[in-house]
Amino acid sequence: MSVFNIFKKKTAEINKSQEDKIMNFYIYGFVKSNPNFNFKDQILAKKLFQKIIGEKGGIIIGNSFYPYCLIDEDGCSVWDFAFLYLLKNNPNFKEELKNKDLTLLELSSKFNKINLWEDDTRLTYEENPFFGNAVPFIIPFVVFDNKRDTNFDKMILKELKENGNAQNYIDEITLILKEFMPETTFTLGFDEFKRENKSKIIDNFINAKALFGK
Repeated sequence: MSVFNIFKKKTAEINKSQEDKIMNFYIYGFVKSNPNFNFKDQILAKKLFQKIIGEKGGIIIGNSFYPYCLIDEDGCSVWDFAFLYLLKNNPNFKEELKNKDLTLLELSSKFNKINLWEDDTRLTYEENPFFGNAVPFIIPFVVFDNKRDTNFDKMILKELKENGNAQNYIDEITLILKEFMPETTFTLGFDEFKRENKSKIIDNFINAKALFGK
């Protein structure tokens, strides 16, 4: 049985109220070359999570990923696996879910293989040479909440209202990212991941080309 099938079986065992408290998010951007970094510093991880998500519980996946590394050959996403791993290996996970605790999970060894999406290969160099010099990266978050009420959304709206742009807040995020991604990093935005619309990830990067006149 594949990991993804195990995940579906396990999540079926969780009651509906617990499932409704989980949302999957990510920040995305460009890096000069290698998009796969990891960080194991709890303080740094918490700082990044709270800067983007806010005072909520969740799973900090302590890695940045190339988008085509986010879903493995079994069809299991990094968000799926993070939730499954803790559900399966942490006997206190359901209680932590209830208490909105924060957990750091490093998954680079599990999601280090590029698996092109047969239905969407727009990020490949062959289709878009632009991405040879501006390499996409994703940092995923699992949030124990049932609504999109994040610090990112609040700060973007606040700065747009006060300054006409949100560059100061974006720069604060980029500054944190550079603590574990030493190469030139450009933070683009934040979004929710939904398996039924995974190509939204690709859309976000394609749309970002316009920022560079491409």
